[in-house]
Amino acid sequence: MYTPKHKLWLSSGLIYFGLCQNAQAIKYSPACDSSTQIRDSSKTITMVKEYADSTQASCPNQQSICLVYDIDDTLITNYSNFGGEAWNNWQAQLESNNINKVTHWFKAGNIYQNINAIRYLMNFNQVEEITAKTVKQLQDSYLSIALTSRGFSAFAATERQLAANNLDFKYNPIGKNPADSTLPMDKEFLEENKYKNDLQMYYNGIYYTAGGSKGLSLLHLIDYYRKNNHNPSLCS
Repeated sequence: MYTPKHKLWLSSGLIYFGLCQNAQAIKYSPACDSSTQIRDSSKTITMVKEYADSTQASCPNQQSICLVYDIDDTLITNYSNFGGEAWNNWQAQLESNNINKVTHWFKAGNIYQNINAIRYLMNFNQVEEITAKTVKQLQDSYLSIALTSRGFSAFAATERQLAANNLDFKYNPIGKNPADSTLPMDKEFLEENKYKNDLQMYYNGIYYTAGGSKGLSLLHLIDYYRKNNHNPSLCS
């Protein structure tokens, strides 16, 4: 997983390999080498390519290395501006009677539907000028997806913002069978989130976790496609 230095998720911008460190203690537990754990800070996405390329030399199966990206403030950002991630988090923390909460601006829809409608209108930018170029280079060699806390109601806004920055996760995602040209779009992943205010879904190479655990969601995804694509070393 990659997240830049200013991002707090995943231990303040550490590149972290060895997601399955405590796999035995959780519901989804694909086999993995828990001793493989690389932690390093980086100000640039190019370090991800260096790690992936160096790891590939010891991995005979091309699909054994998978890359997973956060979206907000990692690939694209609106900084702390209106509609950005910081603004989104601020909105979620406001009391329901606060006049600044977006649910006071609309007569219908819950907070996330309203936020996503607003964010659809926002033009997000790449965190680095080389972000899209580097991701595309990595996608040419490695299965790659985005994993976001956004809910599936943010589908339209997310697709528009990524496309505007030349980022496309329909290309070579986790779950795509080499013998099949179609994308993985399985209803297995469509479910109501624990807050009962949005849907979780894996679609077009993006896993919308709707505020759920990204780690558990990812393990579920890997376990599911290992079994369905008959590839036990997928993302190992």
